[in-house]
Amino acid sequence: MTDAPRFRHERLGQHDRADFVCSREPTLQNYLVNNGLAKRDNEGHVSAVYVLLDTHSSDRIAGYFTLSNASIVPSVAQSVTKKLNKYPAYGATKLGKLARHDDYPGLGLGVLLLECAYREVLASNSATMGLIVDAINPKLAEIASRELCKSTELSGVC
Repeated sequence: MTDAPRFRHERLGQHDRADFVCSREPTLQNYLVNNGLAKRDNEGHVSAVYVLLDTHSSDRIAGYFTLSNASIVPSVAQSVTKKLNKYPAYGATKLGKLARHDDYPGLGLGVLLLECAYREVLASNSATMGLIVDAINPKLAEIASRELCKSTELSGVC
């Protein structure tokens, strides 16, 4: 018999958000906890908010990410769009927010959240050209690209 995975992700619902702490980026904590924006965005279909739950700790929120629609404009991304039919823009998915709870350092949750986001994009069956990572810190975008391409399950798509 195998143990159940420690973490699982799902759409934001009636989860207890009050306990979530992200001191490195207070705006990311505030988005989920204080001002209700995450709930309104999720319910209003502005963005899909997903939470990563710790199944060993009463489904405590260990992290979260958001996905929304975006566009790739050919003049900006010529290397990506040069071999495609000519359209004014191409559909994409934007990873807009990604945060980990302060109580979970060193467990690789950032990479796990990225992988969960990418799996959601693949599972959505929408016509999306790719995943755009809109990182607060440019270094995080580099890490996201590198880690997604290193993932054994996702290496074929990089």
